[in-house]
Amino acid sequence: MTPEEMDIEVAKDGKVMVHLKGVKGRRCVEFVEWLAAAVGRAEDVRMTSEHYEPDVVVRIDATGRAAR
Repeated sequence: MTPEEMDIEVAKDGKVMVHLKGVKGRRCVEFVEWLAAAVGRAEDVRMTSEHYEPDVVVRIDATGRAAR
């Protein structure tokens, strides 16, 4: 599983650019919505190919075996 990273760049004019890495699918959109609510509206949103990849959730059942 790819670790999640966030690159934040603040320009001299105060514009903030955020690039998410390792956040896939719906979680990416949820994060963008959360961030926009926290700091202001999102002016431009561009999805990378990671957005279109399925989220992977791994659960451990009661027997201790990994299940997908």
